[in-house]
Amino acid sequence: MKINLFVKYLDDKTGGEKIAYYFAEYLYKQKVPFTVYCGKIKTSNVPIFTENVKELGLVGLNRFTKYFSFHRKCDKIVKNSGDISFAFDRIVGCDIYRNGSGLHTDYLKTSIEHYPTSQKLLKKFKRTLAPINYYLKKVEDKLYESKKLGYVIVNSELIKTTLTNKFPFLEEKIEVVHNGIDKDKFNFDITLNKRNELKKQYKLYDSFVIGHASNNFERKGLRFIIQALAKLPEKFILVVAGSGSTGYYKELSKKCGVSDRVFFLGKIDDMTEFYPMLDLFCLPALYDPFPNVVPESLGMGIPVLCSKHIGSFEIIKNNKNGMVLNTISAEEIAISVKDCSKIRVQNFSQNVPGLNDMYDEYLKIIEKVSEDKR
Repeated sequence: MKINLFVKYLDDKTGGEKIAYYFAEYLYKQKVPFTVYCGKIKTSNVPIFTENVKELGLVGLNRFTKYFSFHRKCDKIVKNSGDISFAFDRIVGCDIYRNGSGLHTDYLKTSIEHYPTSQKLLKKFKRTLAPINYYLKKVEDKLYESKKLGYVIVNSELIKTTLTNKFPFLEEKIEVVHNGIDKDKFNFDITLNKRNELKKQYKLYDSFVIGHASNNFERKGLRFIIQALAKLPEKFILVVAGSGSTGYYKELSKKCGVSDRVFFLGKIDDMTEFYPMLDLFCLPALYDPFPNVVPESLGMGIPVLCSKHIGSFEIIKNNKNGMVLNTISAEEIAISVKDCSKIRVQNFSQNVPGLNDMYDEYLKIIEKVSEDKR
């Protein structure tokens, strides 16, 4: 049984690419034969499986040409190989597709649902002009309708429902496997060791610290948190991690009268230097299939307040390890933050799967495909 993994970028830092990277590392340690086909190597580290990597290259300067060129090259490999094909990208004809992003058409709709009207109209207009949006829809249709597709791995029931609503015939092919975390890195013991030091460093002893981390502040609901902060007592402050543009949000903080209670820390490479200082992690996102910041926060013992528009809400137990918002509004966030302030920082690891738990499930699905091919 040899496996061909397909991922556009080989990267150990972000989202689905990170999951693919560490799955390759897992296979290497399990001594399972595999090859990683990627469009581009983005990691600055040298993978332990570097001899198993083949960089195909990406053509062009925009998303459409890069996707198109990568897909064409992967399609040829899938057609000419008898190995098991496990794709972390939309590769038509693959045996297993790990969908970490839902349907592209749903993303286009839900990601701007709560935008101000003028901003929403402008975003819609720009998206109608972008060929990538038409291309990805076409590729998705071909991928799911392919008779060669054996299984679709999704990271939440939310995404499963999204897929089966459009493609009812996928019901039997979908396996839900929640994202796991590296429990050696994200665990409550680290929070206990670092918490006092970080609270002292940032002078946060007398504050209730709400945390938010993302690179797309609008889609992840940052403005609602800032507006909610204005409805909360002075002891509640907000710290924000991420490389997104902060100009609009700093102005919003001033308008809401909370600029002295909102702190932008920029990109943080090691999130174990961020989570331990928090009393609550807040993610009122407009759309996200399963953001890893939620299980990471829980792994570190930090309660989470999130929206029901993200798959990660499935691991939240109301009033136990956090709360799920019914609606995204400053008013409800403010009320829910007060409720969450009663939940103390504690060990929530039992609610979060580990990386190996997730990859063990992936391997079981691969073994099913292997049996079907015999």
